[in-house]
Amino acid sequence: MFSYKSLALAAVSFAVAGQALAAGEQITKEEMIKFVDEAAAFAKKVGKEAAVKELNDQKGKFWRHNGELYIFGYNMDGVNVVHPQKPALVGKNLMGLKDPKGTAVVKGLIDSVNNKEGKGEFVWMWENPASKKVEPKHGYSVKIVDPKGDWFLGSGVHLPQK
Repeated sequence: MFSYKSLALAAVSFAVAGQALAAGEQITKEEMIKFVDEAAAFAKKVGKEAAVKELNDQKGKFWRHNGELYIFGYNMDGVNVVHPQKPALVGKNLMGLKDPKGTAVVKGLIDSVNNKEGKGEFVWMWENPASKKVEPKHGYSVKIVDPKGDWFLGSGVHLPQK
């Protein structure tokens, strides 16, 4: 069941993922896409159980830039299965999570991977911790086809405003 506590945790977690590395330094969209592709390849190789364990580990190889770049994961019903930034979200259905403009974030991420390629980009509005302004956040996700139930992995970054 979706709750305001889950929404608050999700808001903080999505916001933290976009923080700058150091003054003036940013995680690039290309770096984020490569990171997600690496995590998806890892998950396909080792299986869901081992992947979820590693992806949720804050000391693991998918926790980068002091936690500013990390992987999130959901099943296709919107239940969170990976979130090292906010472990309390794991097991919560966040299908109802909306950005400040009313866009359904998790539903948009799911829709972005429900295509022939099984991957896609999605942009939502979220507070950028660096600017303290609500700005576009660019996400990329990859679907993992699994006989026990498909799921997807993704990440997101705020890009510099032009």
